[in-house]
Amino acid sequence: MKPPRSAENELILGLVSISDRASRGEYEDKGIPTLEAWCRKAITTPLKIHKRLIPDERFDIEKTLRELVDIIGCDLILTTGGTGPARRDVTPEATLAVATREMPGFGEQMRAISGHFVPTAILSRQVGVLRETPDHAALILNLPGQPKAIAETLEGLKDKDGNPSVNGIFAAVPYCIDLIGGPYIETNEAVVKAFRPKSARKHVEKPQEAAVPPAQPAVEKKPVPQAEPPKAAASEAAPRSEEKHAPDVPPAEPAFDARDLLVVRPRTGGDPELAVVWLHGMGVDNTDFAPFPDEILGFDGPVCRFILPNAPMREMSMHPGYPLRAWYDVPGRSIDENEDARGIRESAKRVAQLIDEIEAQGVPRSRIVLGGFS
Repeated sequence: MKPPRSAENELILGLVSISDRASRGEYEDKGIPTLEAWCRKAITTPLKIHKRLIPDERFDIEKTLRELVDIIGCDLILTTGGTGPARRDVTPEATLAVATREMPGFGEQMRAISGHFVPTAILSRQVGVLRETPDHAALILNLPGQPKAIAETLEGLKDKDGNPSVNGIFAAVPYCIDLIGGPYIETNEAVVKAFRPKSARKHVEKPQEAAVPPAQPAVEKKPVPQAEPPKAAASEAAPRSEEKHAPDVPPAEPAFDARDLLVVRPRTGGDPELAVVWLHGMGVDNTDFAPFPDEILGFDGPVCRFILPNAPMREMSMHPGYPLRAWYDVPGRSIDENEDARGIRESAKRVAQLIDEIEAQGVPRSRIVLGGFS
């Protein structure tokens, strides 16, 4: 889902400081204030910033990065800390675990810049990656832990006249964000000059941006005329001729719209032995589990037909203003605090109806499996 923006070119930015001691309050965190101050000085387009201070725990880092991309909708995430060779330094591993593609040039350039100052730059393991969902993508960059090194790697090295002698990594960030579908970022050239090919500069971006809004309703409206006539025909036909097979037809209003139901089978194998209704987790969608039928066969499992419904879009209490797909609300800080009983019952009713529809298609209930993952 595309994140809501207060302006078309607003950059949704995630800043993550990773430190055991700072997260415990043993000393003041300097990573986030340094990152925020630099970004506000260097980026001239509107900013919405989300900040996180977390310990050096791989699970916490992965969870935070997923939340900032999949739920908050960040276009760019900058992390600081946890990139050295110490055993507690697991930021690169966590970043790669949530990545869909690696961008190795960012890490290479950061080490090249730091190498002008200290020989231990070769011990740094920063990475740059993309995390992509079906309709959104974000660039995630691991930065050094020292405030001085953060500015150096972002801005690059300058000669005595203030001209860049070695480019910093941020010079390439705005164009990268363009290429992955994010907002058009402009910078304060006195701090860092964004590089774009002439064909990608703002005066040619405007026609492309103007072309996007008409395309969105076209995509959404196109299936509607195709879906509506059959419904109308069915409703008109029912009173005129009460066909004998009517009791075997699924309910007039199916549990899920066809656009919110993905059915997949393995690319090899015979007829499905099982029909699996599988529910996705909060903030993602049904496409996350499309590879499952093939993967199950890869482990010598049964041939399965997966029926993957999409959860409804809803605004979560924990993330107001950012509608996402979820089977029910989570009003409290934990899953069992202040349960959304109504939302749970509504989703359970729809899933039960979907199972009835599958059974009506001739699949014995003993061959229908219900599962999910979050």
